[in-house]
Amino acid sequence: MVEESGEEAGEMVEESGEEAGEMVEESGEEAGEMVEESGEEAGEMVEESGEEAGEMVEESGEEAGEMVEESGEEAGEMVEESGEEAGEMVEESGEEAGEMVEEGGEETAEMVEEGGDEVGGTLREGGEETGEIFEEGGEEVDEMLEEREDDGGDTREKMRDGGKEIVEMTDEETIVERIRQAILK
Repeated sequence: MVEESGEEAGEMVEESGEEAGEMVEESGEEAGEMVEESGEEAGEMVEESGEEAGEMVEESGEEAGEMVEESGEEAGEMVEESGEEAGEMVEESGEEAGEMVEEGGEETAEMVEEGGDEVGGTLREGGEETGEIFEEGGEEVDEMLEEREDDGGDTREKMRDGGKEIVEMTDEETIVERIRQAILK
């Protein structure tokens, strides 16, 4: 009986071992299949994620390109508007400068006109003064000529002093000198 029990136990162990082996083998195959399926799924997921990422990058690139294009157009419009504004400002400045030059010309003309009036007045006054000076000088000349005629016409005196001749001014020279002094006053 022990022998039978040992055989039965051996058979049971053998059967259990075979069953366990089959179970391990089946579990290994199932695990392998599961790993393989998981790997395939992971690969597909990575591939899909890569494609999605690629599409997202492509879309982002297109959006960025559109944004840059729009920004460029806006910048172009801004530059164009700035150029027009600058042109208008230059035009306005030119008109203002023209008006200022015109006003300055009118003011200058008025100043020249006023200055001309003043110069004319000064010349008139100067002419009157000069006329008076010449009139006074003429009267003095007349008086001197009358005095000369009274002296007999010879007003030069000759004197000898140590061999040198001293000649006094004639009345005519004196008259001319007095006229000069009267004019210079």
